[in-house]
Amino acid sequence: MLVVVCTAEISGAQWGDLACRYALQKGPAGVVVQGCVRDVDQVRALGLPVWATHIHPMHPDKRGHGTVNAPVVCEGVRVCPGDMIVADGDGVLAVPRADAARVVAAAQAKMKREDEIAAAVRNGAAVWDLSGAAAIYAAMDNITEIDAAFDDPGNA
Repeated sequence: MLVVVCTAEISGAQWGDLACRYALQKGPAGVVVQGCVRDVDQVRALGLPVWATHIHPMHPDKRGHGTVNAPVVCEGVRVCPGDMIVADGDGVLAVPRADAARVVAAAQAKMKREDEIAAAVRNGAAVWDLSGAAAIYAAMDNITEIDAAFDDPGNA
C-alpha cells in the first residue's frame, strides 16, 4: 500500500491517471492520498484502489522533493513503513506493524459474529433483539415515551 501525504497546499492533485498507471507496474495493493486526486473515472477503470481526502481537477506544480519509505502523518495518524493499511468504502485504517496480528484476529472474530447475526436476521430474528438493545431498554427504569408525531389532532 502506498501512502501519499501532501503537506503543502491542496490546489492541485497529487495523484491521477498517469501516476496510477505507473503504480500498477510496481504492484501496490492500493493508494491512500492525503490531498487531492484527479482523473477519478480513469483511475477507477484502471482497477487500482485509491482513497483520497479531496478531488481536484488541476495538476500540481512539480517542485521540491519527496520522501520514500519514511514515516508520515496522514490526517493526524502516524504511518510507518511496514504498517498495515486497511481500506474500503467506509474509510482507511493504519495499523502499526506490532499490532497487526492482534487486530486481524479481533477483526476476524467480529466478522464471524456479524456473519452469525446476518444469518439470524435472514431467518427472521430482529436486530433489536440480537444487538441486546431490547434487553437494555427493558431494564431501564422510568422510561417516558413521547409521541412526537405531528399528525395528532391538536398538534397542527
